[in-house]
Amino acid sequence: MLLVALLPPAQKGRRQHIRAEFIAQAYDFFELMKNKAERYGVKVTCTHLYTHNIARSISLLAQEMLCMGVLLFVREGQGVLLETEEIKHLLTQRELSMYIIRLESFRNRLTQSFTLFTTWLGELFKEPFFFSSRAFHEAREDGHGKG
Repeated sequence: MLLVALLPPAQKGRRQHIRAEFIAQAYDFFELMKNKAERYGVKVTCTHLYTHNIARSISLLAQEMLCMGVLLFVREGQGVLLETEEIKHLLTQRELSMYIIRLESFRNRLTQSFTLFTTWLGELFKEPFFFSSRAFHEAREDGHGKG
């Protein structure tokens, strides 16, 4: 797997500078992905690419490295890791296979996290954390509930 950090130079006057936090984020991303890939036995190659034309650079690099395809990530119709316009431009390329990975929406992830948390709390207290109002009233009528 080829991981590429695309670093667009920020124009500052006549000189072009790469912001230090972009480089730090790229190294953090590489380390995270290398660790995950290692768990699955996937060999990873990491490289930085300084460019103004991200879509063209991805296309040329993928062809040069003989990549089987390019993974493009979207969430709720918006580009992730790349701008939506760059993804649209890449999808018009005929030279490479493009694979769109649709990531789960934040709303679904929040709901799942909340459900997981409440399940964990229920396990912690060995009883359901949330219960229906009917179950609450039945418990009160049986004398098992407070109130």
